[in-house]
Amino acid sequence: MKRRRFLVAALALCGLPAVFGATPDQQAVEQAERNWAKAVLAGDIAALQTIFADDLIYTHSTGAVDDKTSYLAKMNSGTKYEAIDYQSMTVHIYGKDAAIVHSKARLKATTPTGGVDSNLMMLHVWAKQGKTWKMVAHQTTRLP
Repeated sequence: MKRRRFLVAALALCGLPAVFGATPDQQAVEQAERNWAKAVLAGDIAALQTIFADDLIYTHSTGAVDDKTSYLAKMNSGTKYEAIDYQSMTVHIYGKDAAIVHSKARLKATTPTGGVDSNLMMLHVWAKQGKTWKMVAHQTTRLP
């Protein structure tokens, strides 16, 4: 009987993060994700320098691929994000230093070649470097 109660209590405790909210790492990654969106919208190159890992792979919905240097150069050359409106966001933590954020968002931007207004599915990969979560990969897909 005691063993059964223990098992029921242990199983109930396993579900606590889902019931009472995200784990500290999930909260930290979600905050890092929101900091990325805030920095992109503000055109804050200094913040993006610290958010992005040095070996960032940034794949746009067009298939174009940037590294950290080329993406930041585009931000400096007239690309202006006007809105990133999240419709959903899910954070998955893997081990102690890897995370994936899967989200859907509407993105509006102006680039030197025209305007963008797209519903996107985004996949961001985050790695914990020291005590800081850094974005190591960005991949977007346009939704119909």
